[in-house]
Amino acid sequence: MAGRLHYLNADFDLGLRRRPRRLEEGSLRKIVQAMTLHGLLLGGDGDAVLTKAGVPGDFVEYLERQGIELPRIVRHPRIDRAMHFSPFGWSAEAIAINEDQLAPAAHPDPQVLRRVNSREFSAGLESARFGGEDAGKCFSSVGALAEWLGTQEGSAAGWVVKADHGNAGVGNRRLRTKTLSSPDRQFIDSLLEEDDRVVVEPWRRRVLDLCAVFSLDARGEAGGFRLHETLYTRDG
Repeated sequence: MAGRLHYLNADFDLGLRRRPRRLEEGSLRKIVQAMTLHGLLLGGDGDAVLTKAGVPGDFVEYLERQGIELPRIVRHPRIDRAMHFSPFGWSAEAIAINEDQLAPAAHPDPQVLRRVNSREFSAGLESARFGGEDAGKCFSSVGALAEWLGTQEGSAAGWVVKADHGNAGVGNRRLRTKTLSSPDRQFIDSLLEEDDRVVVEPWRRRVLDLCAVFSLDARGEAGGFRLHETLYTRDG
């Protein structure tokens, strides 16, 4: 059985935006290409990793001295078509690579990917399951968001506005007052230029950062659930 060809495409969620212009930025492309090297820590016997950046020989030697068994390296655009393609996330690019494999892997429909990876979907699910006022609110314009904020009671903690798709770490902005500043508006406008909406949530005191991981099969059955602690700065 052919091994897996791992591909750490860190920009897959940005590609789910309706108008992903950030993907055209040269500086971002360089970062994303360099991050494919993180895939060297993935894979088992017979696996390979698809990279978009050269791997320094002394770095490979260092990892080997640490007892890390590295997978075979496949440098993009060269592809091993006989392997089972396994990207970090399914994007248009990942799907195109997969379709060229001798035995393409099953993957969700692109529209399903865009929907369930959106924060609008998460906010709706949270509201439906748990209700209350803490669920995220979706807005498709700066004006509507500013009008809503103006109706809220003052809060020492404030709120956080997030992109609908992508950038868990940098695709958000802390709103400390119920009046949007000029930089706030510029940031929100930049998100709406690429996607249809943003989500606003109340900022809460951090107690513990947890990550829940599980898989879904084609029938929607969940399995392999695990929970672990993660570490972040207070700004995400």
